[in-house]
Amino acid sequence: NTIPSPRARPGGRGFSASTHFALADDEALVVTLDRLGADSLGFQLADPWGVAYEYVDHTSSLNQNQAEPSADGSYTYVVAAKDPGFANWLDPDGESAGIMVLRWQVLPEGADPAKAIRRVEVVKLDALAKAMPADARRVTPEQRKAQQVERARQYARRLGQ
Repeated sequence: NTIPSPRARPGGRGFSASTHFALADDEALVVTLDRLGADSLGFQLADPWGVAYEYVDHTSSLNQNQAEPSADGSYTYVVAAKDPGFANWLDPDGESAGIMVLRWQVLPEGADPAKAIRRVEVVKLDALAKAMPADARRVTPEQRKAQQVERARQYARRLGQ
């Protein structure tokens, strides 16, 4: 439930970090990232063996176009087995443990990986609202369903369907 400082990817392909998470049923992991000016920021969950959790109908991955930034430009995500009702929920498909993979790609010259991870904290679900940024958007079950329908539509489009 910690994230090491990102490492430079070979060939100048940006930064990446990965680590394991394990949460109790009543816990969530709150992660705040700085985009560092990257053209592409991605956060993905996988099972303990590295197989991606279902990502077409679930938000087990989010890029900077799918996630919502805070007013200061950072991105705060919530990893939890059950939908916590916040926009940037990373859904491990009901599982409580797995791997987190983070990528910053196409970075400006001088981007500092030491500034990439602003916060990583395990919180109890009943204290989650207090742990989130004031401008973190809440979502209703209907809005979550619409988000998942849009993900599936975008995925089908990506495959040329």
